Amino acid sequence: MPASADNRNQRILALLGERRAQALLELKLRVARGEIESDARLADAIDDLIDEVLRARAKEAQKPKP
Repeated sequence: MPASADNRNQRILALLGERRAQALLELKLRVARGEIESDARLADAIDDLIDEVLRARAKEAQKPKP
């Protein structure tokens, strides 16, 4: 796995929470290996979901704390 992908995976684990992120990453890996039949859109949908959550977390972190 390239270093950039490993770094992204580590950020995902940190931001989404260990169990949820690990489940998404495992699902994506199983699709990539062909263990789960799907069309190419599933891996893209997982990436989109992860990116959406990361954006929401970043936006939440920028809000001023009372």
